[in-house]
Amino acid sequence: MAYLELLKLRIVASVVFASWVGYFLAKPENPDWLELLILSLVSFFCSAASCVFNHAYESDIDGCMDRTSGRPLPSGRIRHPWTVWLLCFLLFATGSALALFFLNTGTWIHFALGFATYAIVYTVWLKPRTPWSIVWGGAAGSFAVLGG
Repeated sequence: MAYLELLKLRIVASVVFASWVGYFLAKPENPDWLELLILSLVSFFCSAASCVFNHAYESDIDGCMDRTSGRPLPSGRIRHPWTVWLLCFLLFATGSALALFFLNTGTWIHFALGFATYAIVYTVWLKPRTPWSIVWGGAAGSFAVLGG
């Protein structure tokens, strides 16, 4: 259950929905349901990977705050941080493989940019420096619309 918490399923669900919006804007008539299923999986895996990255990268800081000290890594429910990094890699690799093999490179690029924006720009670079970082965290989800 602790690993499932790392995925931040409410955020991931909104990102999957955003990819559907993009998909139906691009293909309002005659949607390919198999393609939409694969897009949903790509969206799920790539956005979940960025959420897992966020948990792994901020585990030391999370332990210092009441609101976040109960998360799986700082609370000790997950004892081996390397397993969280491995999960992040596997989620992103799976989403990437699905996008590249079954969709197209453009879709993969948008989801990769969404991952990079949330993981690197938001989590690593801006979040420790400015309260305006939340704008970039939200903007990361907009790449799902473009991917759709």
